[in-house]
Amino acid sequence: MHLVNPDQLAAMTLDLSKVQPGTDLIERFPHLGNLNTLTHCHRKDRNELLWYILLMYDPKSPFKQIIADIKLRKKECAKAAGLKEGPALQRIFDFKDKVFMSILDEWLKSIHNRVWSMIVSNEQVFYEYQERLLTPVESDKGDKDAIQAADLKSKLMDTCDEIHKRLEGYYRELYGDKETAEKMIIEKRWTPESIGSR
Repeated sequence: MHLVNPDQLAAMTLDLSKVQPGTDLIERFPHLGNLNTLTHCHRKDRNELLWYILLMYDPKSPFKQIIADIKLRKKECAKAAGLKEGPALQRIFDFKDKVFMSILDEWLKSIHNRVWSMIVSNEQVFYEYQERLLTPVESDKGDKDAIQAADLKSKLMDTCDEIHKRLEGYYRELYGDKETAEKMIIEKRWTPESIGSR
């Protein structure tokens, strides 16, 4: 893991600071065997998938603090977890892999942090909407279609604004004290430049 050092992994929900990449996490942390989705998952990449989930979605993951761009963070966490690039990985990134989604959902529930679960899901939706907003309106189909597309974009912008406000509230709730929450909100603040880089 070239972007983080082992000491940064110590604060995570599961202390990964002394765990070598590739180590079977269920053997290392037997209580993970309580997650039914994991014990019933017989995929060859089960361990890599779990590493990815922990590195990407743990509320205290150093990757979250180092890489604000969610697409880049997904790629770096997948690389650190040992997942191979390709269509299967893209399905994970796009939340189209049902096994991944089941394991992630059960793991988020297991850490008893509904606020963090809401942050994860709201950020995913926010960035999906941002991608749509950055797609140009094509007027070659006629003015009526262009107007409908522009109206849709306007509604998406309103929804993104609502999601942004919700996220600020969730971060305040998650970090408790106002000063820490404000620092996290400022670090995650969306600007046209950061949105354009996603």
